[in-house]
Amino acid sequence: MSATLDSLAIGRTKRPLSLAVLRQLTVLRSLYVEGQHRDLGVLGDLHSLENVTLRSITLPDLAQLTGLERLRSVALKLGGTTGIDLLPRIPNLEEIDIWRVRGLSNVEPLGSVEGLRVLALQALPQVRNLPDLSRLDRLTTVSLHTMKGITDLSPLAAAPRLEKLVLIAMPHLSPEALRPLVGHPTLRRGLWNIGSMRKTYEAHDILPVAPEPYGYADWRAGLPYRAILKDWMMAVRYGTREVGGRMVLDPGRPMRDSESNEDAG
Repeated sequence: MSATLDSLAIGRTKRPLSLAVLRQLTVLRSLYVEGQHRDLGVLGDLHSLENVTLRSITLPDLAQLTGLERLRSVALKLGGTTGIDLLPRIPNLEEIDIWRVRGLSNVEPLGSVEGLRVLALQALPQVRNLPDLSRLDRLTTVSLHTMKGITDLSPLAAAPRLEKLVLIAMPHLSPEALRPLVGHPTLRRGLWNIGSMRKTYEAHDILPVAPEPYGYADWRAGLPYRAILKDWMMAVRYGTREVGGRMVLDPGRPMRDSESNEDAG
């Protein structure tokens, strides 16, 4: 293994590997580890690390990471590492991504990661409340994906410099759930997937941030919703992109000949 290696991914193996050899990688910046391997304590010796992803791993806590001054990004995917209380002690942490960690119910410690810029939470059904984000004056982007237990978005309004909010696969939310964010001084962008297109349009009525959803102008002009939905299915098929602050059919995507013939028919 070359000591000059700066990026490494370790996948699942039939038998757990010893990670002690990683101590030789003195310039390692990015590390992905999947599966329950041995000697995970070596993470605390990798002082050049900037990005780490731990997938399908269970640790009692994240003590190994607290002394890594260059660490900027932590991703916890699957596994059962519910002890996230030490995340605020990683001195320069800027990005956190937590996905489907079994048993995780309390994300309040995230509100104390004062350098945080990007937060993504996905498929954590036991999480019922968002953390207090009022202290996170560098936080600009929040993404919530399939967070079925979250119904109150008002903690997001407390993030003083939030610029972008992404809600994906959140059909349990009503458009009114976005009302606490109305008038937020820095929020400029939002992507909503809260069920039907009609709900998305109603949410845009409440919180009109860019980009304007596909078909929204037609809906406001009185075009029947059923016709808009038909156009939307075509848009999904052909692809969309943002042009001039609104989502439109992707004008740069060439159609296959079969698609052109179908349209002609």
